[in-house]
Amino acid sequence: MAEYKTQFNMGDTVWFLRDNEVKSAPIIYIDVEDPGDAPFRVDYSFRFYKASDVQKKEEPDWLTLPECKCFASKAELLASL
Repeated sequence: MAEYKTQFNMGDTVWFLRDNEVKSAPIIYIDVEDPGDAPFRVDYSFRFYKASDVQKKEEPDWLTLPECKCFASKAELLASL
């Protein structure tokens, strides 16, 4: 079985763009895909609650992004734009 090194780990807080806004959230789920003859792909998943969702006890929104769209700091994210 192959071993994969990801840029971030479960629970790490990363920065990204969502709806043209800078956001940060902890990583909830990591998905690694290995197509065999190409570089492996890493996606990170996050969940978001809106204030109204919490009050209504609704399910959170999920967001999944590729590793290349996630940054360790706000400054790194802004420098990439």
